[in-house]
Amino acid sequence: MKYSTLWLSLLAVCSAQAAEEPLAVGDYALQQSKPAKTERWSCKSCERDEGWFGEVGLGAGYANDDGATRFRNWVPSQQDSGMLGIFNADLQYRGEGSRYGSLAVKNLGMERFSLATEQGHYDGMRARLGYSESPFYWNSHGRSVYQPGESPLTQGSLAEFDKEVVRKKLTAGLAYTPKSPWRPYADFSHEKKEATLAYYQSSVPGIGSGPGLLPKPVDGSSTTLVKSGVSYLGEGWLVDLAYNGSLYRTDDTALYYGSVADPYANERAYEPDNNFHQLSLSGQYNWDRQSLTGRVLTSQATSNGSLTAFRNAPITQDDFHGEVSTLQADAKWVGRFGRDLTLRAGGEYRDRKDKSDEYAVVGKQRGKSDRTRSKADLAADYRLSRSVKLTTGYQYKADQREQADRQDTDEHTLFL
Repeated sequence: MKYSTLWLSLLAVCSAQAAEEPLAVGDYALQQSKPAKTERWSCKSCERDEGWFGEVGLGAGYANDDGATRFRNWVPSQQDSGMLGIFNADLQYRGEGSRYGSLAVKNLGMERFSLATEQGHYDGMRARLGYSESPFYWNSHGRSVYQPGESPLTQGSLAEFDKEVVRKKLTAGLAYTPKSPWRPYADFSHEKKEATLAYYQSSVPGIGSGPGLLPKPVDGSSTTLVKSGVSYLGEGWLVDLAYNGSLYRTDDTALYYGSVADPYANERAYEPDNNFHQLSLSGQYNWDRQSLTGRVLTSQATSNGSLTAFRNAPITQDDFHGEVSTLQADAKWVGRFGRDLTLRAGGEYRDRKDKSDEYAVVGKQRGKSDRTRSKADLAADYRLSRSVKLTTGYQYKADQREQADRQDTDEHTLFL
């Protein structure tokens, strides 16, 4: 390698001068520097305020339904006519860290209103609570010779009764998002129905053999829904274990109606109490432009109700027990290979067992409704061009019903 003689001479002179005079810190005047003014560096639009934010509204007015029952579906006031006051709110709360909250109030002061609040942390525990009432009114009044009120209904003169339903619902929820793959959650709702329904009878005692209506009170029925579970989220896959439950309860077993001398001469049964329980395990896995999803689900539905207590009724027991159990499993795979080819495969299995009472009525056997179904399919999509795609596949279905004329059915399908 060759170097210029002038360049080597300049390099030697600079090196010698640097060795004779060491570098001084004072030459950079560091002691005279001032701190930077960082107040201009802040992002005004990025600043997060803490506290409550939102809207609050008050309203007042005068309403008169003028005797139109259904008018109260749109203006559900607590009185037929008079002044009304309404309160509405939509508020959010932002606190320190991930703390947050909300409050929603809609039409408070009317018969149809709702309240809901939620509190917690985005990355921790969250809880919500709500309450609502929802009335509904029919367009016309019902007329019946039986007076509405407490059971039993007694016969009298023809009179009107209002047909209406009011649902009162309480909801609650709880969720937890820890700094881990686990995600537990739970939801709860309880609804009570207060109503007077128009129950049609082809022959109403007290007015001959003609048809008529009965004012059927429904004030003791309630429905409770429960949902809970836990999920596990991994990298590219997830698993969820969940429980769903439904409980229906009614205080009255039958509606009794008759003359004043014998009010228990006639009766109509109410809906029986019933329970529903469901447990499911589902999951999903993704890898290399492929996905696999699956679910296993089992459920049980039970119903218990008293049988009619008519004199000389041909029954073998005082109550009826119904029970149906189901098992279901399904899976689906989808894979994409290249830009043009997609393959799909799936399968499904369902089994339903009826374990209800068979001999509740003398001389009659209740038919069961057992059923088993299975399905499998395989398909492929191939894109020939941007506007033309070829789809082909095979599908198999099997159905087994012991109570049907055709107990076993198999179906094979090829398509292109």
